[in-house]
Amino acid sequence: MIRTWRRTVVFVVVVAAACAHEGGARRGGIIGQIDAELAGADETTYAFGGSGRGQSYDCSGYANQVLRQAAPGAFASLRALRSRPRATEYVERMELGGSDWRRVARVADLAPGDLIAWRHRPDAPRTDALSTGHVAFVVERPAPAGGGLWRVRVSDAARSGHSDDTRAPGRSGIGAGTILVATAPDGAPEAVAWSLRGRFEVPAAMALGRPLR
Repeated sequence: MIRTWRRTVVFVVVVAAACAHEGGARRGGIIGQIDAELAGADETTYAFGGSGRGQSYDCSGYANQVLRQAAPGAFASLRALRSRPRATEYVERMELGGSDWRRVARVADLAPGDLIAWRHRPDAPRTDALSTGHVAFVVERPAPAGGGLWRVRVSDAARSGHSDDTRAPGRSGIGAGTILVATAPDGAPEAVAWSLRGRFEVPAAMALGRPLR
């Protein structure tokens, strides 16, 4: 009886430690790095293909920089798909999951430090002809907006801000704002609007993921 009790205690401690490690990687490392990037965001601008040179970023350049610093294992698994990961590689990696990523099935289950990414349809209108899609970090838990819609506050690098955005009107670069995500009956994402009053895009694919290390 005592031996069984000890095994149970050890199991609980191990599980708790694993959960604390995962939570620390997401919230402590990634959110801390995002906070540091946002502190200097006024000096940044958006440029397609930008990865930080001259303080210019595009969405994947910003995501790559944060993960390189805060979740190097997750970033390495992205680079296994492409040396300079784009939004489409984020979608693919988060759909696949793996030891460094956990796929998040429902928008309601997103937590700070997770990512949301989507791949444009071939015929979707876009400002940058070579853009594969968009990727952003979730910085607050999603809030239900009724009818299968969710308000999701994200941090990204973009040409323009979202609703309630930290970027001044007319400014591009790194910032944080709120997008609107429409879900299917099972809670999975199926469409996204750039702002709370924006037009919905139904991407070729959408993915949610949690970097683990």
